[in-house]
Amino acid sequence: MVLRMARPWKHPKSGVYYLRVRVPNDLVSLLGHAVEKQSLRTKDVGEARVRFSRAMADLVERWTNLRQGLVRPTYEQMNAYSADFFDTYCKEIEGGRWSPFWDDALGPVVSQFIESPDDPGAGREFNRLCGQEITDYFGMRGIRIDPEMRGAVDLRIAKAIGEALPIRAARVLDNDYAAGSAEAKYRNSSAAKPALILEAAFEAYAQIVGLSAATKKRWLPALRTLTAHSGINDLARITETHIADWIEWLRSEGKAQRTIKDVYLASAKALFRYYVGERKLAANPIEAFNVRVPKRRTLRGPGLTDQEVQLVLNGTFQTPPQKLAPCHIDARRWVPWLALYTGARVNELTQLRKEDVSMIDGVWSLTITPEAGSVKNYKVRVVPLHDHLVEQGFVEFAQGCQRSTLFFTARGKSTGAALTPYKKMGENLAAWIRELGVADPTVAPNHGFRHRFKTVARRVGMSPEIRDFIQGHAPRTEGELYGEFPVPVLKTAIDLIPAWAETSLAPKLQNAGQS
Repeated sequence: MVLRMARPWKHPKSGVYYLRVRVPNDLVSLLGHAVEKQSLRTKDVGEARVRFSRAMADLVERWTNLRQGLVRPTYEQMNAYSADFFDTYCKEIEGGRWSPFWDDALGPVVSQFIESPDDPGAGREFNRLCGQEITDYFGMRGIRIDPEMRGAVDLRIAKAIGEALPIRAARVLDNDYAAGSAEAKYRNSSAAKPALILEAAFEAYAQIVGLSAATKKRWLPALRTLTAHSGINDLARITETHIADWIEWLRSEGKAQRTIKDVYLASAKALFRYYVGERKLAANPIEAFNVRVPKRRTLRGPGLTDQEVQLVLNGTFQTPPQKLAPCHIDARRWVPWLALYTGARVNELTQLRKEDVSMIDGVWSLTITPEAGSVKNYKVRVVPLHDHLVEQGFVEFAQGCQRSTLFFTARGKSTGAALTPYKKMGENLAAWIRELGVADPTVAPNHGFRHRFKTVARRVGMSPEIRDFIQGHAPRTEGELYGEFPVPVLKTAIDLIPAWAETSLAPKLQNAGQS
């Protein structure tokens, strides 16, 4: 299953949009629930997106704070808490939450607690009136104050409340919004910005933007080397000097320039860029860094040659090893042929389900959809089957297959696994193609079919926009985004691809999925 970018969820009955996301595994026991759900209080999708972004940013901050455990705030942090509470308290009047009678009754209680913080009676009365509100304030932000420090924090906030009370009254009764000395004092207090711990920040980022499990598995270990080398796990404290030293250390460890650029720097740039955009970081210390990658010598094209294609297609008719699983037998038999005639990515083929092979507009076709698994552009597309595939019996194989998936067997593994069964099948096919004799390390055994399809499509004069659509490539112009590609039109294009003739006398094997 493909992870999608988190987005507002529309309630099917009320039409109201909600934030609904999975809670990270390490916080489920602490929070007591596995899914975070809160109403965005709107039925307008545009407004829902704006509110969702804000709510998600607050939620990520809350998760980050929760992971820090009990907090023993410094004087600077307590000042920041009281400044934020002061601002929140003053703004309560904007939602109609203000009563002059309540403020008149609260004022003396707050003053008594400030004057005599060690008086048990004054403390009890203050907590009776304000304790729950203060607890809710920290709870909403995921900040867990050490009980030993709660008294000191309450005193700071009591002072903020005491100075906010007359300001609230002046705003409501006198329409006086001019900033006074108290507001100026709190406004100049530093904001309470929690540390952005790398692993927590990365997990939150990955969930929001919808990183695949495979990308998370590759990026997180790379990012860990940054904190391990610098000795700093707070993203806000990472500087350009730390980045420069990190890059030099990676080189000294023997990491290739391309790996440093495409894995280590790419993951760090993406993470820092996201939190700068969310106003959680002031700057991206890695943005200016770039790693030059030496150009590779190109001694051949990336597509499979006719000789290499023949090797693989001959292999599809070989008697399989006796202990080879049925799904592997079927994948070896059909996936190379599907790649030859569709130019699809190998994982788009190995993830195919039985229902993805169907008659559409009178044409036998494949439906390549993100519902089945990985699709790079997250968009469904229909690819007609070449007549040669139909003649070989692929449709009969798909209809008679006893599995719901054509080329792998789901064993109840978590969809969050870094390597899903259909991706593992793609790797197994690549290794098998190497064994058949496609040994040139400069050509990818599976992806070579994709390059070859493009070459053949150009040779037969297939329309560029149609061949790009068939292969799931991004449109080259804004205009190509308009309209649809009717299946009969695509079928005409597919029929331009000549049938592979040299295997016409090959024996027709029984499909393992039908046995």
